[in-house]
Order: sequence, then C-alpha cells, then structure tokens
Amino acid sequence: MNRDEIRQAVDAQRRDVADLLEGLTDDEWRQPSLCTG
Repeated sequence: MNRDEIRQAVDAQRRDVADLLEGLTDDEWRQPSLCTG
C-alpha cells in the first residue's frame, strides 16, 4: 500500500468506528469494560 491508500484505509476505519459508537444505546454505553481498572 502506498501512503494515500493507507490514509484512505485509516479514514474508512475511523468512520466505521464513529458509526458504531453513534449507534450505541444508553444501556450499551453503561456496560462495563472488559479491561482491568
């Protein structure tokens, strides 16, 4: 991959994560993390 392709892939992943987070319900936001601490 060249730099432009990498940047496009990163941008697409960021949009996907933003869409996922935007679609979470209040209950889903309140779920505890699986991470310690």
